Amino acid sequence: MSIFPYKRNIDFPNGFSAQAIESDIETEPKSIFECLDLEVLPKAVIPISGGATHFPPEIFVRIRPLMKAVVELAFERQIMLVDGGTKQGVMEIVGDLFRKARVAQKDLSYPPLVGFVPEFKISYPGASTKERDPQPSELDPNHPYFVLIHGAYRWGEEVKCMFGLVNYLSFSLPSVALIVNGGLTTLLEVVYSIQQNRQIIVFDGTHRVAKVICSALDGASNDYLISILKGIDPVNPVSKNDIDDALLRLDQIKNYQGITRFNLGQPIEELIELVLSKLSMIE
Repeated sequence: MSIFPYKRNIDFPNGFSAQAIESDIETEPKSIFECLDLEVLPKAVIPISGGATHFPPEIFVRIRPLMKAVVELAFERQIMLVDGGTKQGVMEIVGDLFRKARVAQKDLSYPPLVGFVPEFKISYPGASTKERDPQPSELDPNHPYFVLIHGAYRWGEEVKCMFGLVNYLSFSLPSVALIVNGGLTTLLEVVYSIQQNRQIIVFDGTHRVAKVICSALDGASNDYLISILKGIDPVNPVSKNDIDDALLRLDQIKNYQGITRFNLGQPIEELIELVLSKLSMIE
C-alpha cells in the first residue's frame, strides 16, 4: 500500500514556510489536490512552462513586468499558478513577484502557487541526504506550495503529475497555459496541454523553445527547426533521439488551433485581456 500522498512543511531561511506534498508518479491528482488543503480555492488554473537555466538576461528583464501582471491577476481573480518550482529562470521570477504581492496584502489570503519537482533532483531545508542528485537544483523559497515527486529521477518525469493535477482541475475550472522560453521539457508540457484541449499563449521573442514553436507555426523547414533545437542547451548537446522526439511534438503543435502568440513588445494590458479572454473571465 502506498504511503503517498502526505503533507509536510518546509521552513526556508527567508522566513517563509511552504506546504509540501510528498507524492509519487502514480498518485491520483484528486488525492494530491485534497492533500494540498488550500486556504483559497481557485477559480481558474494557469500552468506556466518555461526556461530554468540558459535564460538570456535581456529576456529576464523584459519578461518580469509581464509575469508581474499575471501574478497580480492571479491575486485579483483567485487563479492557481502551477510551475516547476525551482529557484531558476521564470519560476524564480514568478516566486519573487508572488512573495512581494503576498507581503503587500499582509498575508491575509492568497491564491495557490504550486511548484512540481522531482524530489531526487532538488535541495531544500530538511531534505533527506539519501538518494539525492549530486548537483541538485534549489527549491524557490517564495513558493507557498510544492509537490515533491518520488520515483522521478530526471527532469521531465514530474510533468505527468503536474498536468494530471491541471487536467483534474480543468474539468471544472477554466485554464490557459503560458510558454516562456524553455527547454525540451517545455515541449512535452505543451503537448500535454494540447492533449487536454487547453488554450496556449506563447511569449514570442523569449528564444529557445518559444522560438522553435513560433517557427514551426510559421511553417519553417525541419532543417531550420533542428538548427534551433541544437542550440537550446549550450552546455549539454541535444541528442538525435531528443531531436526526433522534439520534431514529432512540433508536428502536433503546429497543427493545433489553440495557440496564440504574445509578442514582448505588446502592451501589458493586451496580455491581461488575452489571458482573461482565454479563461472566459472577461466581465
